[in-house]
Amino acid sequence: YEAALNDASAFACLRDPVLEAASASLLEEMATGRPVVVYDHGHYSELPDECVIKVELGDDNHRLVVALESLVAEPDRVAQVGDRGRAYVQALHTGDAYSEVLLVAGDAAQRNRRLVAGLMGLRRNLEFLALDADSYARTRSAAAVCDLFMERSRLRDYDLERHVMTMDRGNEWS
Repeated sequence: YEAALNDASAFACLRDPVLEAASASLLEEMATGRPVVVYDHGHYSELPDECVIKVELGDDNHRLVVALESLVAEPDRVAQVGDRGRAYVQALHTGDAYSEVLLVAGDAAQRNRRLVAGLMGLRRNLEFLALDADSYARTRSAAAVCDLFMERSRLRDYDLERHVMTMDRGNEWS
């Protein structure tokens, strides 16, 4: 596997559907400093545009062909994309960076445990009312509560709305 990573000139990480929240193989590919072509959806769309070559997902392969041709036609730009991808991985996807995010999230959860408990109660009440997880009323209720709590408690480092919306789709905390 390492030999294949080292021998490659470029990578294509083209998943459809995207079933994961992140991709270890993508990070390994980006860490080589070589360009990576990805479909612009799922968590791949959240990557900075300058770090990967994004291809809009479509019914035909024309966009993909154009992206692959750019690997040959624009070697300087493509090399920059690879270098930026490596820098991105080295800066943000290390054990230290991961630990820091966990510590920040843990601190925020500890400071806001009553709020979280209240939101979990809201979720149970909305489920009791048999509102469909995709219903407008349920989504707006969750968003309104988020706005209220965010304004009152000034939770600037806590992505509360994302958690409530995740809960609102019937999932546990992610």
